[in-house]
Amino acid sequence: MLKKILLFLLLPSAFIMLVLWLLTYYSRPDVSQLQDYFESHPQTFRQLALKACDSQQRHGPRFYVYPPAVYPSSGPAEPRSAPDLALDQALAGLLSDGFIEFVSLEGSGCTAHAIVWDSTFYGEGQTMGYVYQPVKTFDYIAEKHAKGQRNYQSELTFTLPLTDGWYIYYHNVP
Repeated sequence: MLKKILLFLLLPSAFIMLVLWLLTYYSRPDVSQLQDYFESHPQTFRQLALKACDSQQRHGPRFYVYPPAVYPSSGPAEPRSAPDLALDQALAGLLSDGFIEFVSLEGSGCTAHAIVWDSTFYGEGQTMGYVYQPVKTFDYIAEKHAKGQRNYQSELTFTLPLTDGWYIYYHNVP
């Protein structure tokens, strides 16, 4: 009897979780929505590129993520440096509409990632967003990379050029 009660209580919540996951999965923005957002927010991307390059030139190569809670550390969080706090404040205003989930700067130069959605877990999953001045680009082939054509069983990466050094970026790791 207890098993039936538990099953009765758990099944609806499991079903609701599955439905919410499916809605989230299938409602994620894809190439056309990212193109539209880019075209309708040119100032955001100009400012983001400017902030990324300025930060890298002033403070040298480093790894930076905004918001900082995206990659929580295994131990106590290190305090943010003054330059990172200033950049945090600038990005908070630029990303206030919530379309871009997080921004990362890595290495030297002016490369910046503005991630719209990310479902990676332990190195597997998918990421889609924008990349500014990527170190390497990957051709976009519609027959292979369009949403309905992607092979999720193999590694897949593409960059689709926009303007002013920006690209749409997608990466899948099975």
